[in-house]
Amino acid sequence: MDTFSTAAIRTRVLAAWSASPARFREDANAEEELVLGAYRDRLVVELAQNAADAATRAGTSGRLLLRLEGHTLLAANTGAPLDAAGVEGLSTLRASAKPAPDRESGDGRDRTVGRFGVGFAAVLAVSDEPTVHSRSGGVRWSRAEARELASAVPELAGELDRRGSAVPVLRLPFPAAGADAPALPDGYDTAVVLPLRDEQAVTVTRRLLAAVDDALLLVLPALREVIVDIDGERQALNASPPLAVDPDAGLWERQVGPRRWRLAQLSGRADASLLADRPVDERLHPAWSVTVAIPVDEAPTDPLGIPPADAGSDAADVIHPAALPESVPNVAHAPTPTDDRIDLPALVIADFPLDSTRRHVAPGPYTDHLVDQVAAAYARLTASFETPAALTLVPGPFGAGELDAALHRAIQRSLARTAFVPSAHGPLRPVEVVLVDGLERAGNPQALAPFVAGLPAPGWGRRDVLSRLGARTLPLADLIDELSAAQLAPEQWRELYAALDGAGLEALGALPVPLADGRVVRGPRGVLLPEQADAELLRLFGLRVAHPEAVHPLLRRLGAVEADPSAVLADPAVRNAVANADDESAERLAEAVLALVAAADASHQELPWLAELPLPDATGSLVPAGELFLPGTDMVNLLDVDPAEYTTDAGVLEQHGPDVLKSVGVRTGFAVLRDSDVPLDDDIWHDLDDEDQWAATVLATLPETAVPPLLSEFIAVRDLDLIRADAWTTVLGRLAESPDTRAAVVDPVFAVLADGSRRAVESYTAWWLRTHVRLDGYRLDELCAPDAAPITRALLHPLPPRAASAADHEFVTALGVARSVRDVALDTLLDRLGDESTTLTSHQLMEIYAELDLRASETSVPDAFSAAVSKVRVPDGVGTRLVDAADAVVCSGPHWLQLGLPAVIPGSPALADLLDVDLAEEAYDAVPVGDGDRLAVPDVARDVLGEVTDSYVEHDELSVAGVPVDWWLDGETVHAATLDGLARGLAWAAGAWHRRWVLAEALAEPDALPSLLADEAFSDR
Repeated sequence: MDTFSTAAIRTRVLAAWSASPARFREDANAEEELVLGAYRDRLVVELAQNAADAATRAGTSGRLLLRLEGHTLLAANTGAPLDAAGVEGLSTLRASAKPAPDRESGDGRDRTVGRFGVGFAAVLAVSDEPTVHSRSGGVRWSRAEARELASAVPELAGELDRRGSAVPVLRLPFPAAGADAPALPDGYDTAVVLPLRDEQAVTVTRRLLAAVDDALLLVLPALREVIVDIDGERQALNASPPLAVDPDAGLWERQVGPRRWRLAQLSGRADASLLADRPVDERLHPAWSVTVAIPVDEAPTDPLGIPPADAGSDAADVIHPAALPESVPNVAHAPTPTDDRIDLPALVIADFPLDSTRRHVAPGPYTDHLVDQVAAAYARLTASFETPAALTLVPGPFGAGELDAALHRAIQRSLARTAFVPSAHGPLRPVEVVLVDGLERAGNPQALAPFVAGLPAPGWGRRDVLSRLGARTLPLADLIDELSAAQLAPEQWRELYAALDGAGLEALGALPVPLADGRVVRGPRGVLLPEQADAELLRLFGLRVAHPEAVHPLLRRLGAVEADPSAVLADPAVRNAVANADDESAERLAEAVLALVAAADASHQELPWLAELPLPDATGSLVPAGELFLPGTDMVNLLDVDPAEYTTDAGVLEQHGPDVLKSVGVRTGFAVLRDSDVPLDDDIWHDLDDEDQWAATVLATLPETAVPPLLSEFIAVRDLDLIRADAWTTVLGRLAESPDTRAAVVDPVFAVLADGSRRAVESYTAWWLRTHVRLDGYRLDELCAPDAAPITRALLHPLPPRAASAADHEFVTALGVARSVRDVALDTLLDRLGDESTTLTSHQLMEIYAELDLRASETSVPDAFSAAVSKVRVPDGVGTRLVDAADAVVCSGPHWLQLGLPAVIPGSPALADLLDVDLAEEAYDAVPVGDGDRLAVPDVARDVLGEVTDSYVEHDELSVAGVPVDWWLDGETVHAATLDGLARGLAWAAGAWHRRWVLAEALAEPDALPSLLADEAFSDR
């Protein structure tokens, strides 16, 4: 019996095809498009969807059995049996017989899922002979029988020839009865039997069955059980009834298989304006529903490794979101899977409208509305978790596609407005959150909650997440600045330090510190910690001492130091207190400082200001320690002062001992000043006698630069101007004996110039001693050593024997005491040459001028030494005499002597510049006058001189400046009027002036040359 009147359906369809073959082609194309396109891999999903709809219509919990045996797939389900309307729907491509999906409930189980009535076409992807059998009857379809019936319609012949077997199968149902109706499995109401087409169909079916997972039961909540049986291997997936978490917020939980899921559901009816661009069937059914589902875990520690705030006996009850199973496809479900990828850590199910392919969500206002509803459900679901793991649900900044991007944006907007971030002041919306950059590493960030209203609870301060939702970031340094206005007790400050410990030290540099005197200072650096300090002593200096109840190890790491004696002495406040002390407080401060020095084993070399400590002298007056001597020091007797004014009070010595007094600079000998990186300019000042004059003298020896030279190390002996005039012999010996004072004299001092080069300059101490000390009425640079060269002894006064025995040679040489002319300072050398008392031979004078000529050619000779003499010394036979510098000329060669000049100094232009004396070439017209012939130089000249000029000019008469001469040198040309003159001119031009006599005899008698050279050999020997 044809229970469902399939014959009537076939008759009606065949009649329509006969009347309009285009209708046949249309139905064939539509079914083929569904099989190959929209439902090509939707077999299991569509079978499960039909089972869920059957359960919904029957009002029962749905169960589904999917059994694959060999080449046959059986899908059996419970629920409403197949009826005539169902058969009509299955055989109709364009209309659904399912009721409108308008019935709603909180868990969504009373809603049917299908909306198109065409999903059954998915079976044709694997089978050509599907059968549906129910308690009420059965129906089947057959591709072969459908083609046979279609071939009986003459109007379809051409179309069938073209299409082959690709005919509309589902449009022509057949009754399934008797042998065609398989037995229903026990406990099931309807079965779909699919003989699989071929091995490929079997492979596809196996793959689809193996992919069944939690998502199927979440998308189809009417199903409570799905059993998958593949050739006897049976797996069951069960879903528990929904458990209400917060029904008012649409929050539920379900156990699906081994997993527990939390769901947020919203539903409603869409405004007609949102559906204006959708088909009529959709406009007639405006109800919508959205579901967001996330798997959850229970553990005492969430996935971020952060224990819950109330961890204890109930810690296992903490629920946190888990990762989606890999088997759940990351696509939008509408409500069954689409091809639109969703890159969210949740399963998104919504009544999205689909496009004509039925595989993609259609854009439009209705989709936009549902996107906002999904975002609202997502935000509610996120807010339901009470652990920081909820932040893992915040989507990233980008989506995987257009729909996903829209979801990301909408979810972020919704989360930004949702108060789900816990804080000490209650839940915060992300836009209200304040994240303190650097506080995450602190020991207890929550202790800062009273100062930061938007500070999230521990574990919730993920800047990478919350900043995407509008959270504000506050630099930790700015927060520290704000703390300066806080009024806290010392112990509260200590608690705050403990809370901040671990944060970046750089940001904590300005952390307020309460002091013992009631003040609050910014920054622990330099603050003293009072554990080891004498409170009375610290108050005396007005030091920054932390309040004892505020002390925390963090302060040490930030630069605070223990108030031990060394730290106290290093505090600038101590130095300032000493420097600004009045007469009444100075003595008490001095006593305190001396006690600290003794305890710290400090010295004025490390802390130079200690030498400024006022101590009483033997008269009772307060004097800087560095200006005093220990009682009994014989050094005081060498000074031209009242010893009592330079000797420390005996009582102070008795109380503190000599070692402590020496540590603060009280002397037993000379005081040595040390400094580094000292600019050598007019502002140099170390309270040294004539220091500015020494600086000017040194600068005159250096090239002039825009940037002053820098002395890398400056060492000087103090108070040399206090030495008695008759004590210098003793003092020089002591200066030479002490390593420190000796170094101040003999060690070179280097000036670093602007270009980075270094020049050795005379030390201050050596300069002062050289220019100020008098021995027997003479400066040290006017004296020579006992073993000096004869010419030096002729030029300078001898060093007194008592001084020579007191200081060694190296030391007195560094002070300017000379052994050779080269040792004599330039200014001293010029001064001695112009002294009437100096007696020199002409030969000694020539040696001295040769030395001056050499120095004048050196680039280190300063301009300041030029034009410094009014008289110059010139040869006078075997002796010398002084003449006015204006009457002397410097001559570059012996030919000038022929002019009978009154005062001649042999030398170069450089010597003339040094002495500020005219050059002969500049003072006289030195052009040779007279006719002459250019002749070749005789060969005998080469035998005597070696290399000589090729020619000379021979004159009968030769004059220069109106004076007859025998020879002259004009540039490189030799002029000669006699053989003797030619010999002189050639010898001078060849640089062999000493051979002029031999050459003169050889020119007069060339044959005598061998004997002349033999004689000269003995002369040279």
